[in-house]
Amino acid sequence: MATHYDRGAVSMYQTRLVRGSYSPGDLVLVRNTAIEKELNWKTKPRYLGPYQVVWQTLESSYVLEELDGSPLARSIAAFRVIPYIQ
Repeated sequence: MATHYDRGAVSMYQTRLVRGSYSPGDLVLVRNTAIEKELNWKTKPRYLGPYQVVWQTLESSYVLEELDGSPLARSIAAFRVIPYIQ
């Protein structure tokens, strides 16, 4: 039997952001993991971007480019990428 708390928790987590695979041309943000070990991380941007997806590699990382078309130097791991919501 579902309690009132259980129904509330289910409805709360149904609207959670779901990460999926991204197609070429999708706009995404990249988590700024370089700041996580710094002491003043609260004042720095948590996400960088938006970037445009070029393709997904076989290892599930993404090759991204700036909005002006210049590619990023490295591919980005899938766990660092979230969708850009306009």
